[in-house]
Parts: sequence; structure tokens; C-alpha cells
Amino acid sequence: MVRVSGLLAAAAILIAGAAFATVPASLVVGDIAGDPGIVSAQTLLPSLGYMLLVAGAMIPAAVVMVGSTRLGLFSRWFVWATPVVAVLLIVTAPMVSAMALLPIWVAVAAVLHSRNRRTPT
Repeated sequence: MVRVSGLLAAAAILIAGAAFATVPASLVVGDIAGDPGIVSAQTLLPSLGYMLLVAGAMIPAAVVMVGSTRLGLFSRWFVWATPVVAVLLIVTAPMVSAMALLPIWVAVAAVLHSRNRRTPT
């Protein structure tokens, strides 16, 4: 379940990034080529990208976060803090600045994992 959720989160983040980047890229190319770009999609694609980040990436990311604490690789305080951060990630995902919780959590998990090189139990 954790692997599938991780793949879903990664795919949703990549697709959301493509949706966010499509409109500016089409406008730049349109300016060069004399084409107005994707006019009808200029409001749709950023909204699609935002919804993919909120619903398609943050919920599976929270599942990965909670599931990874069962591997026995992290210290006790991190295991207790992870579900709290996961719930905050889901509840506050509509606020774009709250999405920074995910990369912060990943960075802390990477540091803790690099300090503790035990094999999973």
C-alpha cells in the first residue's frame, strides 16, 4: 500500500507540475510564433494542477509518511510526530504554503535515516 501510494503521489506531483507549466510555456512559445497559445486552457490547467497537488498528491503522500514509520528506521519522536504532520498536510493542503510540510518531512526523514543505518525489522 505504501509503495502504491508513493507512486501515486509522485505521479500526481509530476502531472500537476506539467499542468502548471503548460500555460506559461504556451504563452512564451505563442509570443515567439505569433500564436496566442492555449487560450481556453489558461484557467483550466492551473486549477487542474492545484487539485492534483491537493487531492492527488497530498493524500497518498500522507499514507506514505504514516506507513514509513512502521519500518522501524526512525526515532520515537519522529514516529509520533509523523501522523500529526500527515493530518496537517491533508487538512491544510488547500493552503499552498502548507504543502511545504512534505519536503520538510522528507528532509528530516532523510537526515534521521542517514544517521540510523539499521535494516528494517
